[in-house]
Amino acid sequence: MSLLKNKNFAFSALASGITISGTSLTVTSGEGSKFPSTGYFMCAIWGNAYSSPGEDTNREIVKMTLTGSDTFAITRAQEGSTAKAWSSGDNIALVLSAGKVDELEDVIQSGKLNYAIASGTNAYTAVFDPAITSYVSGNLVKVKFTNASTGVVTFACNALGLKKVYGRSGNIYINLGSGDIIAGMIGILIYDSTLDGGGGGWILEGFQDNKLYKNLHANNKDITNLNDITSMIDIDSMTDINSMNDIVSMNDITSMVDIDSMHDIVSMNDITSMRDIGTSRNITFTGTLNSISTTIFNYLSGLTSNIQTQLNNLSTALGFGIPIGMLGTWPVETPPAKWLIRDGSAKSITTYHKLHLVLQGAYGLDSGEVFTSDFSTNTFTKAAHGRSNGDIIWLTSSNNDLPLGLTIKTDYYIINKTNDTFQVSLTLGGSVVNFTDNGSGTHYYHTSFLLMDALGYFPRYWDNNKGIDIGAEQNITGDLNSNTTINNIASTSNLEVGMSITGTGIPNNTTITSIYSATIIIISQAATITSTGVSLSCSNRSDRGDGTIGDYVGTLQQDENKSHTHQQYGYGSIHTGGLGGSARDCSTSRNMPTAPTGGLDSRGKNRSENPIIYAGV
Repeated sequence: MSLLKNKNFAFSALASGITISGTSLTVTSGEGSKFPSTGYFMCAIWGNAYSSPGEDTNREIVKMTLTGSDTFAITRAQEGSTAKAWSSGDNIALVLSAGKVDELEDVIQSGKLNYAIASGTNAYTAVFDPAITSYVSGNLVKVKFTNASTGVVTFACNALGLKKVYGRSGNIYINLGSGDIIAGMIGILIYDSTLDGGGGGWILEGFQDNKLYKNLHANNKDITNLNDITSMIDIDSMTDINSMNDIVSMNDITSMVDIDSMHDIVSMNDITSMRDIGTSRNITFTGTLNSISTTIFNYLSGLTSNIQTQLNNLSTALGFGIPIGMLGTWPVETPPAKWLIRDGSAKSITTYHKLHLVLQGAYGLDSGEVFTSDFSTNTFTKAAHGRSNGDIIWLTSSNNDLPLGLTIKTDYYIINKTNDTFQVSLTLGGSVVNFTDNGSGTHYYHTSFLLMDALGYFPRYWDNNKGIDIGAEQNITGDLNSNTTINNIASTSNLEVGMSITGTGIPNNTTITSIYSATIIIISQAATITSTGVSLSCSNRSDRGDGTIGDYVGTLQQDENKSHTHQQYGYGSIHTGGLGGSARDCSTSRNMPTAPTGGLDSRGKNRSENPIIYAGV
């Protein structure tokens, strides 16, 4: 059995494109060493426009093995993915795929990791995969002996050297000999470096004076109690037993039926069928579980180790865990562990890196620290910067002109730091990033990202062009005349004063100041071009923190009432014909302001809740 290989931080980019039928790929020069050097492993490939494979719906999983320093043979379209043509610069990373999790679950469930067939007679040897590379006290293996012993028993793992095998007789350990090993029996061996005068040896669990493991091969029916037993092996049937307590090991049991009580059993391996069990607690299942359902147990408690581990792994693999960035509310002021209050505060990119990868600075960054760069040494300078190697930073520039070779919205890891200088790498402890000029303007590094600020706001779900949130984004066309007037708009009915307006020829931070007519609006800053039919976007949703406005998640709307009027009626009489003349009743109505009424804002009934986000740490 050969397991899929793993290696931490195995991430690179394709050095050249691969066709949809390609069977090999090459990664960035010098980065092949990031991946396992032997065996097979699973990698995800996704487009360079995305930060993770979860964002790219065209992602592909491939099975890889190293064939050259940076070259790999690949098997395409693994685990339900579809083969795609990929371009130079697209991302590739070793991933913990569902297939790997399934493989781990299989070896855990089956007990294959520490099970092997022992060949030979008396001097038994077994090969384990993954290999056991050294003898350490506490090593535990399960071995099926091919042949019976006829003399002094020794055992070796993966050619490490034969060690004596002992059985326990009371408090004394005795080297096993002729007849102590039965052909076909499965034994549990535990290594103890203090045996054999400190030379080390194996203890065969289940061997006692009465050699119970030899005498339980036949059917066992109508037994009242089985207590304080070290090992039970190769039993066809166990029926109508009142109690089974304090048993170290039960292996290869075909059937267990009508057992009133099972308590404190250390290991149960390869049980084919269990039913009608009264109570069971403190049991560890470590082998194959066939035809077993919790419905056949009247009471289960204390299931330990492997079962719980497998359930946890399965939960994670199937996505039952809480995703990083999940939003929620909490009924008190202090959030639960690993959750943060959505209060607009700054959080460390390094400490909360997983959450940072989700938000990607959408709600803004800290104000930043100014640094200078020296491309001749690929060094940044900031007096007494206080940073540590391994810290993660983002870079920005006042006029979007970072040193050539550096980019915004990229995780950079600090390396080679001194008191006043540091360099950066694209990976933790990786190679230095080279840049070829110093850019222009003022450069900043940022160590924190901002959370969205939900305090005091009502949530409104993303409109996503449904047209229900009318002010979220209105796309119009109009004529620009290098002034503040925009003409020939099809309709201004869904526009309002204060809306942001963007498009070619419109300066940043421009708003609508007046709805002049059904086809004309006035804006706060003069257009920089004269042109007809220019596509423009208007929105009353303001910057979420990274300059994004309009119909996007996280943008803000201020409170307002929907446009409406109030009618006020007036009544009176008009006299005609002078004094003493006849009177004529009349009534008039007109729109006019009413006296202020109401509170400080518009709201429905509400209860204050604590808005939180899952950070995972």
